[in-house]
Amino acid sequence: MANPDVITIGTTDYDVYGPRVDADTYFNGKLNRSTWANAAGSDKDRALVSATRTLDQQLWEGLPTDLVTPQVLAWPRTGVTDKNNQAVADSAFPTDLLNGYYELAQQILDDPALDEAANQDSNIKSVTADVVNVRFFRPVTGSILPTSVFNWIKQFLGSNTSNIGGFATGTDQCSGFTPPNGLLHNPYA
Repeated sequence: MANPDVITIGTTDYDVYGPRVDADTYFNGKLNRSTWANAAGSDKDRALVSATRTLDQQLWEGLPTDLVTPQVLAWPRTGVTDKNNQAVADSAFPTDLLNGYYELAQQILDDPALDEAANQDSNIKSVTADVVNVRFFRPVTGSILPTSVFNWIKQFLGSNTSNIGGFATGTDQCSGFTPPNGLLHNPYA
């Protein structure tokens, strides 16, 4: 199993997906790298720690590789395929995941509040000011992740066709889900 890298800030060690030296190499090949190139080493390290924490909050495809001894980070994972439908090695941190990690670290340097940002999508259908009335037309899904990050990692995220069921709210239609046993569950039946 691949071991995470460690960044030391002060006297504390933090597990991360890749060290600063690898991030520096990644950004050397990028045209708009000035934020990263001009940042202090300690700020780069903090951005990498923050990026790791944000990525570890995502719902990933597959399972952690080590289920006996809980692993520190969400990766490596088993049962994951890449965008070409090729199996990802159980001990690997895929290159696209690392590229997304580096991109996220740079985005956090640009905007330190990024990892705490709320969903900016809107599902408001109408707002009335005189008599307060807000109407929503459907639930909204979104991501706090910038597009440049999401495009690298989306292939590894768990899909909405997993065996986890649920139901939609805010609709005028009856909703249901198909559980693993294949029998439709209708909460209104």
